[in-house]
Amino acid sequence: MGRPLRILEVISGVAPGFGGPSKVVNETCQALAQLGHHVELLATNADTAGFLESPVGVPLWEATFRRFLTPVLAPRSPHWSPRFVSHIDERIPHVDIVHIHGLFSFPTSMTMRHLRKRGVPYVVRPCGHLDHEALQTRPGLKRMWFEWLDRKNLDGAAFIQAATRLEQIEMMRIGPKAPVLVIPQGVDIRQEPSAPRIIEGDYLLFLGRIHPIKGLDLLLEAYALAKSLPPLVIVGPCLDDYREKLVAMAANLRIKDKVHFLDDVQGAKKSALLRDARALVLPSLTENFGVVVVEAAGHGTPVLVADTVGLAEFVLSFDAGLVFERAAKTLSEALVRVVSEPRGRFKVGSQRLAENFRWSTTALVLEAAMHRALEGGDP
Repeated sequence: MGRPLRILEVISGVAPGFGGPSKVVNETCQALAQLGHHVELLATNADTAGFLESPVGVPLWEATFRRFLTPVLAPRSPHWSPRFVSHIDERIPHVDIVHIHGLFSFPTSMTMRHLRKRGVPYVVRPCGHLDHEALQTRPGLKRMWFEWLDRKNLDGAAFIQAATRLEQIEMMRIGPKAPVLVIPQGVDIRQEPSAPRIIEGDYLLFLGRIHPIKGLDLLLEAYALAKSLPPLVIVGPCLDDYREKLVAMAANLRIKDKVHFLDDVQGAKKSALLRDARALVLPSLTENFGVVVVEAAGHGTPVLVADTVGLAEFVLSFDAGLVFERAAKTLSEALVRVVSEPRGRFKVGSQRLAENFRWSTTALVLEAAMHRALEGGDP
């Protein structure tokens, strides 16, 4: 461990409904602070369908680090927040390095632009925003935004943090001038062993954002091909009418009575859903990491992931579940196979996978890379 650093973490939003990035940034702050660094988190007060109730414009202590929220004009991306830049400028003289989470947002892009002009070192964690499939969402706007702002921002970084080798490969296709390092993120697994069951009996579980990139249409199609599967439970926040489209699809496939949709859950209810599921399924078109995979594995639950998920190689190497090609037939076969296996078949491998991504290990890797970057060496 080197000298204590003054680290500023920056992300557009920290609301739980924003998925893995918002969870990871809070845990990153906690892990780095526990290593002895002074850590602050700057974000907007955007929520999935409104605004966080937390106060804006004042520092708030979150255990061992400070969080500071700025007001956003509207809760939807790109999270315009004119006051964000002034808050960044206030903090620049008091930090050693800045850790940016995500691209294609006003807070992150403008922060990097200001840091480049001031010569302040920063690290970028793209959060999967440069994956091929992710770039197909509003491609024209993203292409213009990237060429105008974020290409220079990436080039100016001390280094770019990839969560997995799959994300590293995706980012190298962009051709950034900054080095791209594979630094796995940690996952804080909060288990509630005494939490009561939410759903009785066996069930298959998807838990995450209800969004087209998660491959839920493929999951419904595959589920419909096998008639003997337990109920399918789909849990998570949805920002538009996509959930209604999936409900209609389930009705057309004649599986509506076996597919259940729940709103986003946290805390003990989330732990209970992960703990009691027959398996967690993640069929994403692209997924740079997959926090929920580690969370499920930490509960001893087998995981079924598409080969487009960054953690697929770890699922295989630890024997934590099954990996399938993204096709309805292969996914259906994987669903049938996992429910036919004895309970506990993948438990040891699942727990080993979860242990591999403990913050006590991954934070040290990130810390060392930051120190090397600040010392002017190869990160």
